[in-house]
Amino acid sequence: MSNSSSDNSFTKASRTPTGAPSTGHSPYATGGGGVTFERKVAVHFLAYMLVGTGFASVAGARRIVRVAFQQAPTEAADDIVLHAALPDERDPSLTIALAVRRAPKVVKSDGNAQKLVGQLLQAGIATPNNGANRHVGLVVAGPQRYAEQLAQLADIAAKQSDANSFFNLVATPGKFSADLRRRLEHLRALVQGHLAGSDGQTPNRNLTERRTWQLLNRLIVLMPRLESPDETDWIRIADTLMEVVPDPSREAAFALRDKLAALAS
Repeated sequence: MSNSSSDNSFTKASRTPTGAPSTGHSPYATGGGGVTFERKVAVHFLAYMLVGTGFASVAGARRIVRVAFQQAPTEAADDIVLHAALPDERDPSLTIALAVRRAPKVVKSDGNAQKLVGQLLQAGIATPNNGANRHVGLVVAGPQRYAEQLAQLADIAAKQSDANSFFNLVATPGKFSADLRRRLEHLRALVQGHLAGSDGQTPNRNLTERRTWQLLNRLIVLMPRLESPDETDWIRIADTLMEVVPDPSREAAFALRDKLAALAS
């Protein structure tokens, strides 16, 4: 899943949006209106659900058919949960539990990172009630070094058949940067901390590395440009909504986007 092609607006890994940003007049277009980052992320997915199209970097050929909010306790990563289906499917065949964080640190000494990794691990191993395929995602505010490194690790993990192959490949001298190897070590330590639990007993290395690989193999990293100073993707939502507004004008599209933001809040 982490290898699917990038969408034309959300930044995935280190890729940047294509085309020049569009402009429009709206209280939300320049970051006003009090819309949180999480709600802006939700609006983007709601827009794709409304137009009934795919979202390549997340759902591949599937279309998003449901956007759910705050699904705890049934979901560990519960900020936004997406359900997607192929055109000929009656029920969703893909569930993606998204954790939305503006600027997370992925370092072993960070308590918030420990909690985040724990949530992603729990969400990744859960089985949807409808038997759908499951992935987890991390959404951050624009391109960030930690997120880009996680995305790169996820791409590498998805191409390896098991944890040993993945860790051996990343450790190959001269194959990847020292920064990327350090990020993997931080992630492995965070996974180990989660597996240790309240009893504090250190899990064996094989289990820790297997869980780390499994997490990366199911992980999608998105870095949308939704907040000042770069709101390219927030403005582009109107381009998507032009397909469904009765009056195909930019004013109507921005008004619908802002209405979705108000409803999501």
